[in-house]
Amino acid sequence: KIEDGNNFGVQIQEQMKGMVSGGQLSAQDFLRNVPKFHTLRAKLISKIMKYPNLMDYKKSIIELDYKQMICLKHCLRDLRNNYWILYDVLNKNWQKIVKPKGDKNTTFSIYKC
Repeated sequence: KIEDGNNFGVQIQEQMKGMVSGGQLSAQDFLRNVPKFHTLRAKLISKIMKYPNLMDYKKSIIELDYKQMICLKHCLRDLRNNYWILYDVLNKNWQKIVKPKGDKNTTFSIYKC
């Protein structure tokens, strides 16, 4: 639950929410492109079957696979980095995340009863 207010704990909660959303969007973008990759690869293979003596189509499949591998590495690296940053910030600020406004029982007052 994200509290209302303008303090450090709330800012950390908002930052964590943004990082999780960013990582999720990055992974979803990659997953959306997987069917496009397979469709394009299938078209290239059908061209190879139709024109077996042309080496250009074989090279294009190799280049397409290499490009997909680089995109996958990039996506996984982003996810890894996001999760490590999340883990680090969560460990350092756990109390502020759990209770962003602090304990309500520990109020300071001039008058003690």
